[in-house]
Amino acid sequence: MLNCLEFPHPQLNALLEQGVLTLSIQRPEARNALNAELQARHIAALPSAALKTIKSQMKHHLEHVIECIDHEAKIVAQRIKSPEMLEAVMAFLQKRAPDFT
Repeated sequence: MLNCLEFPHPQLNALLEQGVLTLSIQRPEARNALNAELQARHIAALPSAALKTIKSQMKHHLEHVIECIDHEAKIVAQRIKSPEMLEAVMAFLQKRAPDFT
């Protein structure tokens, strides 16, 4: 039995650590598939516009680090006014999961 897997969802990890939930996966390929599915669900729940922006930022060359940091600051200033940011803050204040759909 496995109860020490790391999953992207903190509540799932907490349940595993408390012994409330126990996973019994014998084959490594099944374990990897489960972990991949959970990670995909986690990523799918994140704000897509922010993820696209982060991904585009990662494509810059290292010699342009300062330019990237300045560009990132401008993007953050724009994103802070976004509906996604408002939803994230409201979800946090209301102690619920954000809904970015």
